[in-house]
Amino acid sequence: MVAISTPAETRTLLENISWQTFKAMLTDMGSSRNTRLAYENGTLEIMAPDMPHENSNRVIEGFTGVLCEACSKIKHNL
Repeated sequence: MVAISTPAETRTLLENISWQTFKAMLTDMGSSRNTRLAYENGTLEIMAPDMPHENSNRVIEGFTGVLCEACSKIKHNL
């Protein structure tokens, strides 16, 4: 197994990882993990998003929720 890390992007690549190992990692880490995992042809990429990225996601998530609620109310009033 070879690990390559790029500190500026906080990404780590692990090579020669089986699909079963990837699935076991997902199960062990659970759904509340703060890292993102991507798997392709035996290569596992682990990314830990930096705070500005996560803050933007939370703003977009909140805006989308408010927009969906407003559209739902408009639809019910028609």
